[in-house]
Amino acid sequence: KSTGFLASWPSTDFFISEMKRLGIKKDQTIVLYDHVNIFSVCRAAYMFRAFGSRDVRILNGCLKKWIDEDRKVVKGLPEDTNDTSSDGYDYVLTQEYVDNYETTFEKVRSAESTYSIV
Repeated sequence: KSTGFLASWPSTDFFISEMKRLGIKKDQTIVLYDHVNIFSVCRAAYMFRAFGSRDVRILNGCLKKWIDEDRKVVKGLPEDTNDTSSDGYDYVLTQEYVDNYETTFEKVRSAESTYSIV
C-alpha cells in the first residue's frame, strides 16, 4: 500500500524554508531552465504551480540556446538570503495537483466503464 502522495514531494514547511533561503516569493515571476534539454524543469515548474505560484515560466530553448545567442548570464550559486519574514511565502500545496497510486488507479477504474482502455 502507498505511503501517501507526498513521497516524492517536499513538505510544505520544507518548501517554504527553501524558498525563504533563496528569497523566492510566491508572487514573483519565476523563470526556470534546464541547461540543454527540457527534462526536469517541467517538474519544477509544476511543483511551483502546485504550491501556489502563478507566474512560472520555462526559458524557451534552454540555457544553452540563451548562451549561444550571447545573452547576459550571471554565473555563480544563488545567494542564500535566509529571509526570516513570512511576507510573500504563503505557499500551500494544492491537493488537486497531486495524485498517488490509489487515486490514479481509482480514476482509471471509474473511467473504464466509459472508455475502452487498449
